[in-house]
Amino acid sequence: MTSQNQASDSIKDFKGNKSPFNSFFSLNENHEKFFYGRDLLISKLLENVNNKKINLIIGPCGSGKTSLIFAGLVPNLKKKNWFIASFKPSRLPFVQLASSLIPAVKPDIKDSDKQLSIGRLATEIRQQKKSLNNISDEIKKANPDLEKVLIIIDQFEDIFTRVNQKSDAVTFIESLTEHFNNTDSFISILFAIQTESLSKIIIYPEYANLIQDSNFFITPLDVKQLNTVLEKLSSDNNFCLDEKLRKKIIEDYVNEDYNLSQLSFTLDILYKLKDDKLKVYEEIGGISQSISYYCESFFLSLTPAEQELARKIILKLIYSGINADDVCAPVQIAEIGAKYRNIIAKLINANIFEKFVDQTNSAEAIKITNRVIVQKWPTLNKWIEDDKIFRSFKDRLYEKMWAWQNKEQSNDLILKGSFLAEAISWLDKRPEDFIFSEKRYINASVVTLENEYSKQESKTKKYGYLFYIFVILALLSFVYSGWKLNKSNTNQQNASELFAQAIKIRDKSIEQKNLSEERYNLADKKIKIADDKIIQAEKIFSDAHKLVTEAKTSKKEADLKLQQAEEKVKLANEKEQKAQQEINENKEQLKIFQNQYKTLAEKYQKLKENTTNLKILQAKANSKMKQANEKIKYAEELISMAEEKNKQADIKNKNAENMQEKINQQIEITDELRKKAEEQFNKIENIQK
Repeated sequence: MTSQNQASDSIKDFKGNKSPFNSFFSLNENHEKFFYGRDLLISKLLENVNNKKINLIIGPCGSGKTSLIFAGLVPNLKKKNWFIASFKPSRLPFVQLASSLIPAVKPDIKDSDKQLSIGRLATEIRQQKKSLNNISDEIKKANPDLEKVLIIIDQFEDIFTRVNQKSDAVTFIESLTEHFNNTDSFISILFAIQTESLSKIIIYPEYANLIQDSNFFITPLDVKQLNTVLEKLSSDNNFCLDEKLRKKIIEDYVNEDYNLSQLSFTLDILYKLKDDKLKVYEEIGGISQSISYYCESFFLSLTPAEQELARKIILKLIYSGINADDVCAPVQIAEIGAKYRNIIAKLINANIFEKFVDQTNSAEAIKITNRVIVQKWPTLNKWIEDDKIFRSFKDRLYEKMWAWQNKEQSNDLILKGSFLAEAISWLDKRPEDFIFSEKRYINASVVTLENEYSKQESKTKKYGYLFYIFVILALLSFVYSGWKLNKSNTNQQNASELFAQAIKIRDKSIEQKNLSEERYNLADKKIKIADDKIIQAEKIFSDAHKLVTEAKTSKKEADLKLQQAEEKVKLANEKEQKAQQEINENKEQLKIFQNQYKTLAEKYQKLKENTTNLKILQAKANSKMKQANEKIKYAEELISMAEEKNKQADIKNKNAENMQEKINQQIEITDELRKKAEEQFNKIENIQK
């Protein structure tokens, strides 16, 4: 490995022309022409999908499952008029399923009605009011020319780690199993799962029943296939590798357990370099160290302040999955503080983060581009290990929070006891590591428990003073009995001391009780103020979101009207030019006619002087004069028509100018709405701070 400075400088060389590889990203439909060496697998998978309603692709991490599906299978199915619905399981799999199918169920749905329809369809599937068989009938009716529908669920192992509750995962699988038992084969389902996770979730009988006899094992490229791919890339894309480098790449690929993700990323780096490919390959540590080299180089290029922000935001996107494996979880950008925006942009630009739109709520979100980054970046693994206790707490908090939100914020699911105390302690130590929804959940738990405590305290408060009186009477009785029995000054003095201590204890208890009540009242006021601010912030955010939506809609309409107006102006200009051209042509023709008339007049004058052929020449001249007059009249009519067209063009031009003015006014209104939205967002950020 080179020095840190060399690493920071070398990273700049990795951003060249677009390559047939896709960095950390899996290949997609746009890379079909670059997807070499998988023809046999593609044909087998096509056959399976055509003949089986449910198929499962199983392969190790980095074996190319996603690329096989989206760069190999999907383009072939779309050519046959298949509809493709795809997603990766999140906390809300029913919403994702509905979101992926709604374009086929309702092809003409408006954007304003889309979210409501998705929510309704997700609820119907979850409550088993509507099955995939019913949805199949609706799709056929709405799309009579459609061949089939394929539902692709990538990284299906996350169904047991990302879904809110195990019962939801089971219900989701049952809805798919029910389709498996139906005779309708219009909808097919394709799952992709890591081999490493298969043994950990096969214990669930629902899953085992689903995938039985549906397995399709994918193996990485072997050495022969890799050689073929490199030769094909060299001939089709001018990607030249000398023999020594080619052998080194193949040797390292085998040593790295045939990991295609690492291979693809390394080839992507080499493709963007013009010279010294072997030297750079050795500097970055080959296939085994290329990802670590790249991520570390990017990290070292940041300032110390940016490095700390990068560490925090990356850890926000990782939680423990099956058997404590680290899983990358997306986070909505709206829930992240404004101070992270710049570093997020840099992480996205470096392809370490991927920005996308969450299907469940149409909100922008970010996620780590590829799990291989988590596996192969030692610095990140150290952060994860150092933050293990806090991450374990956050994982448990996340699960409880989602359960609470799904049960309409039920008081039975608030944080209690030692876990609430732990949550308050972590929130006090690391407030910046909590997103808004987590803070709200903790605050709601505190408020709910305080309200319950207040109700219980009002019931027990009246018994407190009776307890103190009872203690005092008991002590007095003890003093009297001791004095009566022993008749000694010592016992009397001891009894008096006990009595005095009892009085002090009582006074101190009353004082502490009053102090506790004051603190409780003060805390209650602060909590109410915080609740009011949260409600106010949510309202402002909602209003701002509406304003932004309206502004975007207005801008789209204004842009459309502007485009239409520009097209009309362009058409009017073309007509005006055409009319002007006709006028010019008619003027030229008129000049010709005038010259002809002048010539005829001269001839007529000469003929008039000629006495012998005067009558004959005069008759001919009159005839030609008549023809000339007709032509002049025709020319004048043409000129009149051209002038009329010119007037019409002027009117249309004026109408277009009026339309342009209205559009400009609409744009000004849109800009004002945008400014208001920005002011609302600034208010939200101030409130969050």
